[in-house]
Amino acid sequence: MKHRFLTAVCAVILSLVQLLFFLLALLSLCHACIRNASFFPDPASYEKLWILKESFLSPLVLVSLLLFLACLPLNIVLFRKIQLHQQKLEQTILSQTEALSQADRSMSALQLQLHRQQYRYENLCHQLKSGVCTLQLQAELQEDTTSLAAIGRMNELLNHMLETAGQQAMDKRMTFSSLSLDTLVLETVTDHPQASRIHVDVQPVRLHGDRFFLRELLLALLDNALAAGPQSPVVSVTVQGDETSVQIIVSNPGSVNPEELEAAFTRYVSRTPGHYGIGLAMARELAELHFGTLTGTCQDGQVAMSLTLPISQLEAGCL
Repeated sequence: MKHRFLTAVCAVILSLVQLLFFLLALLSLCHACIRNASFFPDPASYEKLWILKESFLSPLVLVSLLLFLACLPLNIVLFRKIQLHQQKLEQTILSQTEALSQADRSMSALQLQLHRQQYRYENLCHQLKSGVCTLQLQAELQEDTTSLAAIGRMNELLNHMLETAGQQAMDKRMTFSSLSLDTLVLETVTDHPQASRIHVDVQPVRLHGDRFFLRELLLALLDNALAAGPQSPVVSVTVQGDETSVQIIVSNPGSVNPEELEAAFTRYVSRTPGHYGIGLAMARELAELHFGTLTGTCQDGQVAMSLTLPISQLEAGCL
């Protein structure tokens, strides 16, 4: 781009210099003609020809014409380069236009595919909701409070899935508000079907976050810990914090090497039969959407998932 600009500037300057030499030659010719004509008050035809010839042969006219002609080849070369640059630019624009057209067609095809996936997603959610409504009706007739609580959570999850259908990212539907994290943890553990296997140690902590997604994050960590360990040992949940951050640690008895532990956060990777490797991957994504981190460690026969979330300045005084 810079080279093309300098070439164009040089061509313009050279054209101006060439024009200047031409004007100088013309003025010099006129001056020589006037000077030579002063010798002949009433010149004859052959005298006029002599005046014109002598004027053309004057040194200043000849030098000006030679300089004008010397600039001409260089100017032609510069304008030829400009023309070649222009052709290359047009070819580049044409190729980029074709690439953009191809990208636009690809985006249109992808958009159509996304719409089709959205319709399937909505249909699946609707079918699941119909089945859950049937289960809820049966649980109400049998007055089964435990089943009603679990079905209520399923209804809430399905409603949220239907509301967020077509959204490109979960954070578009997030609603951050001030909440009591220790209360949320206790409620989540109490409502869990295997609450008797979960030991909780919490301290009062408040932070800004999305209540629904934080609950889903906690449930994913609890379900993972309960599924990974034997039936008898207890899963521990610890909540602790300071002025800058809060940490939730969910641990269970077990042993896993560091490579497998990190791979557990990869979507669709699971070493447990019947599991699809989505829970921990989703939990890490939710932690990052809350500007936090989710890591795993294994030591002393305990596998621990540590969730660290930042505390805003407005909530720091509540600790």
